[in-house]
Amino acid sequence: MTTTLEENQSVEIDSDETEYVTFFLNGHWHGIDITDICEINKNINLTPVFQTSDCIAGVVNIRGEVVTVFDIRGLLGYELKQFPHTCRNIILNCGDEQVGFLVDNVGDVAVVKNRDINQTPSNTSETNSKHISGVFQSDDKLLSILNVNSLI
Repeated sequence: MTTTLEENQSVEIDSDETEYVTFFLNGHWHGIDITDICEINKNINLTPVFQTSDCIAGVVNIRGEVVTVFDIRGLLGYELKQFPHTCRNIILNCGDEQVGFLVDNVGDVAVVKNRDINQTPSNTSETNSKHISGVFQSDDKLLSILNVNSLI
């Protein structure tokens, strides 16, 4: 069961539940553990970094800190294309630094019981299976829970 939260609304979470910030990439529903996320920004002007992987969209200065921003579609095996106007930059804590993930648009916060998270299906591509730590079937769609550390 998922619970979506509106802005300024809170809910008490049991220790057997995890909150995931959900977002969409190429029409697929993904989630990242909310404790990994620092902030979510609107699409901002990125400074390109030349002679790097196509998966690096650029860098951005956030309050004096230079943050590398990834186009994670390439890391997940999706086609790289222009981002829509609904694009957002999810800033995450990753070890000693912050990184950004560009996503098509951000959804709700999903509260998922840990026992309802299933293993990644065996027919998932090798690329995706190492980046997806589990899946959750909601009433109408499948949430792929991303392993943030494997993406970087």
